[in-house]
Amino acid sequence: MFKRIAVILKMVKFQHTIFSLPFGVVSAFYAIKSVNISTTEILIKFAWILIAVISARLAAMTFNRMVDMKFDAANPRTSDRAIPAKTVSLRFAVTFTIFTCALFVFAGYQLNTLCFYLSPLALFIILGYSYTKRFTPLCHCFLGLSLSGAPLGAWIAIKGNLELFPIILSIAVILWVTGFDIIYAMLDAEFDANAGLYSIPARFGMKKSLFLSTLFHCAAVAVFVVLGVIAKLGIFYFIGLGLATTLIIYQHIIVEPSDPKKINQAFFVANAFVSIIIMTASLMDLFLHF
Repeated sequence: MFKRIAVILKMVKFQHTIFSLPFGVVSAFYAIKSVNISTTEILIKFAWILIAVISARLAAMTFNRMVDMKFDAANPRTSDRAIPAKTVSLRFAVTFTIFTCALFVFAGYQLNTLCFYLSPLALFIILGYSYTKRFTPLCHCFLGLSLSGAPLGAWIAIKGNLELFPIILSIAVILWVTGFDIIYAMLDAEFDANAGLYSIPARFGMKKSLFLSTLFHCAAVAVFVVLGVIAKLGIFYFIGLGLATTLIIYQHIIVEPSDPKKINQAFFVANAFVSIIIMTASLMDLFLHF
């Protein structure tokens, strides 16, 4: 069982949770500052938020691997993934998906009534993303929408409502994720086009895709700036945003559509640091605000 779970964690690229989790942390901390809540309650809330984010990630990616197993088996880049390679059975993957979905709903129940009621909608979005590549090149935006649930859900978990701060943060996440997922999709552009799957690189080619990715990232940075202005964030936040923007520019400089190593470097290394830097800067600004 544990060996299978280890294979599952590798299959779903568990480390990619770093893309959404930091923004959930930021949203939760900024929500906490305006509510009267004890330290014990904060720790309990954070534990369930963490469980919710992780279980959502595991459910979404395991479901994605099941839905795409036929395409993964036919694609040389992904043919060694756990399900097509038969290191994990389809039956176990189904069971694991059901378990993680149930855990996500239970985490919502433990947080508050609104989280519980919204948990099926959240699952519909994060699981439904897996089908979007079959009918629209805007699948990258749907991935962004899926990850944007982290800051929205974390805020709702703390305050039980929605306000402008998490909404703007979520819009920035959607734009940022869309931009880097377009770059990542370049790895499979030829395969997707031949298989009848939709993606921006498969539909528009590499040059236009890089341009569109740049537009999404420029829009993301602009929205992050708007967030800082509207929320009256301080110097630490804007310094961190400057560093994150530098990393976003860096990934566009180094990416080469013909070089998978450069695409992976741009996708994971640069973007993982973007989310961590913005989280760190935001928290510094919250606790050391000048």
